[in-house]
Amino acid sequence: MTQINSHQNKSTTKKGNAGERVMMRIIRSIFHGANIFTPAEEDGAHQCDAVVIDWNKKRIVLVDSKAKPAMSFYPDTGIDTRHYKTYLALGKRHRALVLLCFIDEACGLAYGNFLWFLNQERVIWWEGKNINYPRSSFGSTGNTLQFPLDYMRQLAKLLPDEVEELQKNSTRNSTYIPNNAVYARLGIALAENSWMSRQLDLMDGFKVT
Repeated sequence: MTQINSHQNKSTTKKGNAGERVMMRIIRSIFHGANIFTPAEEDGAHQCDAVVIDWNKKRIVLVDSKAKPAMSFYPDTGIDTRHYKTYLALGKRHRALVLLCFIDEACGLAYGNFLWFLNQERVIWWEGKNINYPRSSFGSTGNTLQFPLDYMRQLAKLLPDEVEELQKNSTRNSTYIPNNAVYARLGIALAENSWMSRQLDLMDGFKVT
């Protein structure tokens, strides 16, 4: 059991590091002329993956990446509840925006949005029932807070070598199969959000890559 846990932790770390490298590529293309600061200890615990000082927009953005596919049975993805509470506290204390980047090797895309926007209360219709968001969930990593894919914005397409590295270090069960219905809904949402003027205003400073 110890060996299994050790292997899983090593794979999780490698996958997280791969996701962070994708995240850096994304934020360099989004925040032109900004200063980007990352933790000195690559494998150590840290509250967020990058701090961006965007001089053009006069703002601070805390950025965190989650290298994970979307949920199997719901059209959503999420973060640990304890991380969520930390992001809210950091954002409030430092008057900073919090940007979540989900690096999804199952569809070869990185998508996300600002936490203040994802955090709004919404009702989503899915498989014959209403689902209230944000949605609490409990999984192998503990308590999580889920956000609907309907309000994600495409940040980048993953490169083939990035997808390969993420898949190689996946900690998903070997029987995991991406839900085609979930990803079809995500694809529609990303296409619509790329052209919605209101969404573009909310994502001021972003560009589709």
